[in-house]
Amino acid sequence: MEFRVKNKRKNKLIVIGTREKTGWYQERLARAKDELREVLLVSGEEYPFEANIAVSENMTILFEYKNKPFALLIENHLVARSIASIHQMVWDRYHGQ
Repeated sequence: MEFRVKNKRKNKLIVIGTREKTGWYQERLARAKDELREVLLVSGEEYPFEANIAVSENMTILFEYKNKPFALLIENHLVARSIASIHQMVWDRYHGQ
């Protein structure tokens, strides 16, 4: 994160679910602007999503840690670009609502 902020790389984070806004989570939301992060909250009841996805220019990681920890790293720019497009589509649909 420090590298991203130092290089002024903005981040858009979509959080699906109804997490309690206390402790670590509340601190992250409070620091979002300083850390160049926009956060979009989407209903976990309407869109259940149990795993996490992160994407960069040519890598995508899917991971789940609640049950049996699992991670899958995909190094492929076309897959990364496709996941980034899905992210942008959700962002465009829900941002500002």
